[in-house]
Amino acid sequence: MNHLVTYFVLLALTATSILLAERFPQLDMLPLAIMGLATAKFLLVAFRFMEMRRGHLAWKVGLIGFSTLFLVFLSIASP
Repeated sequence: MNHLVTYFVLLALTATSILLAERFPQLDMLPLAIMGLATAKFLLVAFRFMEMRRGHLAWKVGLIGFSTLFLVFLSIASP
């Protein structure tokens, strides 16, 4: 049951990114918004299905830190 909720959240995040791309193609921050949703999906999959929530603290910090740095660099590089 717990994984079913996660599946629906992943589907909702995917649908949101599709709707953003279809409805607002002229939006300047669209790549950043879509990559933000993709990062949220990545972290959700990593912590739920790859059992990172039970992993060592260093792996958790590294994974969240890498994702945050990725979004920061993407926001700097986007026009």
